[in-house]
Amino acid sequence: MNKSAVLVEQDTDMRLRILEAAAELFIKNGFYATSLDMVGARVGLHKATLYHYIESKDEILYECLQLSFNQISEAADKLADKSIDPMERLRLFFKFFATMQSKTFGRCLALVGAQPLKKEKGGRIRDAQRRFDYMIREVINEGVERGDIKPYRPETLSAMIFGIYNAIPRWYKAGGRLSPEKISDMIFDLICFGVRADRLSGDAPPSKAAKALYEKIKKTQRPEEADTQFDRIVQAAAIKFAEQDFDATSLNQIAKEVGINKATLYHYIKSKDDLLALSLERSFENFEDMIAALKESKLPASDRLWVFYLSLLNAQNTVYGRCVNLVSPQAQERSAKDAIHTFKLRLDNAAWEICKAGVKSEEFRSVPRIVVMTALFGASNWVPRWFRPHQPGGLEYVADTFCDVLVNGMALTKPRSSIRSVQ
Repeated sequence: MNKSAVLVEQDTDMRLRILEAAAELFIKNGFYATSLDMVGARVGLHKATLYHYIESKDEILYECLQLSFNQISEAADKLADKSIDPMERLRLFFKFFATMQSKTFGRCLALVGAQPLKKEKGGRIRDAQRRFDYMIREVINEGVERGDIKPYRPETLSAMIFGIYNAIPRWYKAGGRLSPEKISDMIFDLICFGVRADRLSGDAPPSKAAKALYEKIKKTQRPEEADTQFDRIVQAAAIKFAEQDFDATSLNQIAKEVGINKATLYHYIKSKDDLLALSLERSFENFEDMIAALKESKLPASDRLWVFYLSLLNAQNTVYGRCVNLVSPQAQERSAKDAIHTFKLRLDNAAWEICKAGVKSEEFRSVPRIVVMTALFGASNWVPRWFRPHQPGGLEYVADTFCDVLVNGMALTKPRSSIRSVQ
């Protein structure tokens, strides 16, 4: 190998080291809290030397995400292989997807994503995401046409599955008792059992009583109108955090949104952290009302799960709920860690109590808690990223679909009927 080729290889190796180091820092700190000085220190280069290999932090994130898509593409051929039945193709793809997400670039895609990128590069990443989404939809359509999969809207079911799998990197730790492949199989067993077209007998929730209970709970939800200056500040902050992330939003920007200066802002709040905590508090303010109503209810577990799910989806798709779901996990860990963890644990416990009641009443089979909670909250937490209010059936259709898959996936003996069709 000549000297020139050796230099090119060395440059390529160093560039990959830089990308890997940056991806690890993005995963740990978030994009905005990671500096090029930090990346340079990780690979033993001065920041000035770093520019020999890369142009900007944006370029680094873009290339990290591109590398993750290159890895996913290795599994895409399996989706087109019609010699394999549709559900098995989906299983193979998502098993590979889960494995990829346990590695550096895949974790960067799941935990950082394209939101920090400027319009052009971010658009390319979103285009790549849509391509895989459309491929999954095509396989789902094929399964529906074959009579293997119940006739859900492919876009809704695809979004549900991607949401579930994108939740795994938030809790998975390398070297744990379960491998990514084993985790994927456990989760996909639940999904596979839940979408089977032969599970069509019985009555599908929601019953009239479940709908009535949901409407009673909904009346206790705070209106989104901002009546006071304090409310306007908190709402403006929540919107900005959701649009451009917590770390990229300044108090000056928030003050400008409500027509005051930064000094005046401090009459209302102490810090930006306070605003994130307030958004969390307001994201599900009728949580206690929901819990009390569900505890008092004599409805079957499947109906109560539907009430819980629709209440959760509505909370997550308010101004404040979108903020909590779209702010990066790294910023949440730094700025509202205790409050976020406490809130998520309470949600988790509430959902699990319903599932345990379903097992006790012999509606549900026993499924590992981590599988059920990853499926339930992974699917719902992803909704603010893709749902738009004009979609036919609104959030109720989404709740119907998700709940149908989950309840059928856990059902012990009596399958449930297909959800109603919304054109």
